[in-house]
Amino acid sequence: MKLGLGNSLGMSGHCSGPMGVPIPAAHAQVLYHWNTGFADSSDNNRNATLNSPVPTIVTSQSVFGGASALVQDRGSIEMPGGSHFHFSDGTPFQLRWRMRPTKLTSSEVWFLSSAVGTGGVGFAIRFRFNYTLMQLLFSGSDPTWNIPALSYNTWYAMLLNHDGAGNYRFYINGTRIGTTSSGSGNNSNNLVRLGEPFDQGNGPFHGYVDEFLLEKHADLQIITASTYEVEELPFVLV
Repeated sequence: MKLGLGNSLGMSGHCSGPMGVPIPAAHAQVLYHWNTGFADSSDNNRNATLNSPVPTIVTSQSVFGGASALVQDRGSIEMPGGSHFHFSDGTPFQLRWRMRPTKLTSSEVWFLSSAVGTGGVGFAIRFRFNYTLMQLLFSGSDPTWNIPALSYNTWYAMLLNHDGAGNYRFYINGTRIGTTSSGSGNNSNNLVRLGEPFDQGNGPFHGYVDEFLLEKHADLQIITASTYEVEELPFVLV
């Protein structure tokens, strides 16, 4: 969906100048455009901090806005934790992001993880076997999807959601990879990292990331169809 929002400022400081994909501000828990910095563009001000080697904003690769974040060599983008990152508490959530992996340093890649991952409380989004399997790791049974092998130096549109009733769905480039009701994990209020996981024995993500949006709300209408139209414009709050 595209929306032309005119040339003025809306309420709550929401920018209504550029065209974009409208997202209700109450649903957006974090929104990182990574165009000029690492600030959170949602109303929650959950600004990220950076861990060395510090991720950078680069203009050589982007999906929207002429820039993206480059994460490499065990650097990480660290986001404030809390109930917004509780992925199994019965409240619908939908996580969308763009990523362009550049290399593999082990048989598995931990893309996003909380301070205490599998085996305790928290979660992790993990790719395995040279990007042919994706898992949402909890401390119990873990939603797992076999995926078409991802290529390096290629942008992908990723979407992971949960309907609040135990069903998880994962999409790549607008196509649903599968639906699973497996997953009974615990939740954590700990920090969340994109890049090197807190357990440094696991492989970190190397590559570019762009347009990272987490929505979570009791009234959230998640995508459930077998396909959806991948966004051609950045997200804007309304």
